[in-house]
Amino acid sequence: MSDHGKGIAPDDLIKASRPFVRLDPECGVSGHSGLGLAIVDRLARRVGGECEISNRTEGGLRVVITLPFDLATKPVTERRAGPQHEECTA
Repeated sequence: MSDHGKGIAPDDLIKASRPFVRLDPECGVSGHSGLGLAIVDRLARRVGGECEISNRTEGGLRVVITLPFDLATKPVTERRAGPQHEECTA
């Protein structure tokens, strides 16, 4: 995904995926919480993927989410199994 905005200062790119970090102070006024990219990053990593946040050379921000191919070929029950999920058997 990409946009045509002003992008993020290079020194702030690493902060962009941290929870509750708002890089634009004016965004906090309109109800933004600074969770969007943090949630995307954690969801991607939880399934073995990556979330790369960078600036486009022509301006704007680019977010690339890469997910493991084998995840899509597994049955749903296997995709959900893992240390981060506890299945309720009661």
